[in-house]
Amino acid sequence: MYCVFSIGQDGTVGKADILDADTDDAAKAVAAMLSNGHGIDLWERARYLASYPPLSATHPEGE
Repeated sequence: MYCVFSIGQDGTVGKADILDADTDDAAKAVAAMLSNGHGIDLWERARYLASYPPLSATHPEGE
């Protein structure tokens, strides 16, 4: 079971959602698409997997 946590610009944890995926790679692919306007941390139970910055930070408008 994978869980994604939205991370605010001030570093606070916001919404948490369960992510249904069969493998770490599949979970990472889905989590990377979810980071729109806020950061995402991906966990598999108590195991940290990855962080993704807000898409607006990695793909600024106008570029």
